[in-house]
Amino acid sequence: MQNSAISFSMCLDYKEDTVDIFINELKDRYSILYNKNTELITIRHFTPEAIEKATSGKKILVEQKNRLTARYIIENNNDSDISNSNDS
Repeated sequence: MQNSAISFSMCLDYKEDTVDIFINELKDRYSILYNKNTELITIRHFTPEAIEKATSGKKILVEQKNRLTARYIIENNNDSDISNSNDS
């Protein structure tokens, strides 16, 4: 989860019924963009070699690092589905 004064981002397991209900509840009040076919990779006590091994050849959508942990959201395949809830 990541937020700022004007945005809120989160990564969660896609369970169609639950996520679709959540999106439908919020889409009339907020602009909602989401990606399907993604994976969260978390590496504790990371090294450059560990990051390279985990992310090599993959499209990184989000990168977040602190002193102990590196997190990446990557596309699971080349067919990532980026959607806008206001389109439906």
